[in-house]
Amino acid sequence: MGSGSISMTTTMRATLCCSPSEDHHHHYRKSPAAAAAAASSSPKVKVNGGHGLLPSSSSSSAAAATSSPSSSASPTSSSSSAAAAAAATTTTSAASSSLLPYLSISSVLSQKAAAVLSVASETSYALSGAVLSAIAGVTQIAIVPGVVEDQEQHHHHHHGGGGVDTLKQGRLVERVVYRQTFVVRSYEVGPDKTATLDTFLNLFQETALNHVLISGLAGNGFGTTHEMIRNNLIWVVTRMQVQVERYPAWGNALEIDTWVGASGKNGMRRDWLVRDYKTGSILARATSTWVMMHKDTRRLSKMPDLVRAEISPWFLSRTAFIPEESCSKIEKLDNSNTRYIRSNLTPRHSDLDMNQHVNNVKYLTWMMESLPQNILESHHLVGITLEYRRECSKSDMVESLTHPERGGHLAINGAAAAAAAAAAAPPSQLDFIHLLRMQTGGSEIVRARTSWKSRH
Repeated sequence: MGSGSISMTTTMRATLCCSPSEDHHHHYRKSPAAAAAAASSSPKVKVNGGHGLLPSSSSSSAAAATSSPSSSASPTSSSSSAAAAAAATTTTSAASSSLLPYLSISSVLSQKAAAVLSVASETSYALSGAVLSAIAGVTQIAIVPGVVEDQEQHHHHHHGGGGVDTLKQGRLVERVVYRQTFVVRSYEVGPDKTATLDTFLNLFQETALNHVLISGLAGNGFGTTHEMIRNNLIWVVTRMQVQVERYPAWGNALEIDTWVGASGKNGMRRDWLVRDYKTGSILARATSTWVMMHKDTRRLSKMPDLVRAEISPWFLSRTAFIPEESCSKIEKLDNSNTRYIRSNLTPRHSDLDMNQHVNNVKYLTWMMESLPQNILESHHLVGITLEYRRECSKSDMVESLTHPERGGHLAINGAAAAAAAAAAAPPSQLDFIHLLRMQTGGSEIVRARTSWKSRH
């Protein structure tokens, strides 16, 4: 190989991550000797510009000259420099063209993404300094042998201390609060191109688990700590309340904060606050209560002292809701006082979580099955309170019951009134109570109350 070139016996693979400054040794590990050899024999090319597919001839020539050890070791004639520049330009064009199939990552790189080119043995390329410059021009990143690093410093409009979750864009702020940003995906929106409550519930679960991970408390379970695993315990949610101010649209960026606190002697409270990333305005807030269950007996358990010692340093005396707003009782429904019933609802395998019972988010979907379609089309779900009574497994058959609790003529009993209500335009604000129960035996799974506001 020529002077200043790098031999890569590889097929190049690009992996995007969310932090520019992370050392990716846990993904692509080299021996100390190999790393030292690579660092001493290979140039590091930092490129902050380069928006075209390939750099200009002059920039390629400059890169080749600066990256070549021979050019820096002794002066060269102008004719030699011109020849080297021409050769470098030719090499750049040819090698870059051959590498483009392996480097089709420029279309997915964002200003705040970092890219890692990992090296896995299959095909050999000799990359000169000029070729490295060409690649950097395509990707707008700095290239070192086997690793590509984003040179832009991580920027965020909120600054906080604590650990950083470099792969998930999450970090600790105020020492015990976990903050993570998300972009609303196309598959997370409904017909009106805004996110759904299902989206929020899934993100709440994701941030809660990531909070446990980044805190160092996570064992090998579904958000369980090391001491919980030793005692064969898992977390189960008993109550959750969500209030939505505004649903974000497809492509909007969100910022979610979550933290935990004490709830009685044996429980834990977890709260969430969702903000618009750009404006900081509050989009939604949520609070929940969790207790421990023995994994094998499925019975609720007291919180062991060692578990309390693990998690109590992370407790924060802050709530997303005023306590008085969270305590109203949800009445039980049965066949005699229920307007709408949907039967024969069955879990699918994809509805199960890591604890092998139906994911909590699925319950919301089943509740909506018994709600009139015209309500779903004319109103937004702006609030929900859930009281969980028991687990649901993949073999269970479920019934969904819904009844109006508030909404003028919709709350009137009787078949004639129900028919008139169905034909009339719904009021601007509605409340419903819900029950999910086992179709055989009638055991309660979850009670709920939902609040709705007109879309218009």
